[in-house]
Amino acid sequence: MKRVILLSAIAIFFTACKKDHKAEIIKEINELESQESGITPESRLKLYSLYEQFATDFPADSLSRIYLLEALQYRQVIGHSDTAIRLGNEFLKRYSHSALKPNEMEAMEFSTVYLSLAKAYSKKGITDSSIRYFEKAEFTSPLENSDLFAMKNEYQKLANDEGNNRQSYGWIMLANKWTEIGIPDSAIFWYAGFVSRFPDSESAPGAMMQQANLLGEQGRGEDAKSILKELIARYPESNFAKEAKVMLDNDMIGKSEEEQLEIILKKAVTNSAS
Repeated sequence: MKRVILLSAIAIFFTACKKDHKAEIIKEINELESQESGITPESRLKLYSLYEQFATDFPADSLSRIYLLEALQYRQVIGHSDTAIRLGNEFLKRYSHSALKPNEMEAMEFSTVYLSLAKAYSKKGITDSSIRYFEKAEFTSPLENSDLFAMKNEYQKLANDEGNNRQSYGWIMLANKWTEIGIPDSAIFWYAGFVSRFPDSESAPGAMMQQANLLGEQGRGEDAKSILKELIARYPESNFAKEAKVMLDNDMIGKSEEEQLEIILKKAVTNSAS
């Protein structure tokens, strides 16, 4: 009985100490946050270190999620890549259950974590990991242009890495990203380069189709026709070859998707009438 009482007393003592410890950290955080407008770099680093300490010591507290995210972003911005990666992975480990069906706020949080990890891995020169997290971020939430360009740069690193067995992925994704950003000349260049370097890739016919579409949108109809004819000759069994033949037979080059659909529907009506 005495042992039970002793153990209970010890547990109460440590619980009280933990509460005091939490209260002390929160007090320090509040004091530093109140200086936000004129806070020194040293004090700012201390503030975010306290965020990390709180998140480590009190993982079950609801503030830990907020503090961990804040600390991760800060560490990534100031170039502490190893710490940022550690904090990002800790966030994903703790809260991965809410990534399955995130609400709007959670989706924004996970996108922030993925972007921070992508940039931290980029700074360390770990391109494959950087790309993986950029893609996770883009899948979770639309990216701003600055992040799209940062993502594009990682694809370019991969495309230029002759020793990487995923080099072809870098080429095709870089072309896709230039298309998404809205710089067709660069997209055309990388699609053409992809087909030239990786002609046996299953993505080659699609790359040629994309190239032809972009050329058509720029008013370069003859160049687009040349690419479509080459596509049919090189990959006659592909679905893109069949699509290319339809486009050539029906003068659909340079037309919008709506206009192309209208042409196809009119032809279908004509054929059914005859």
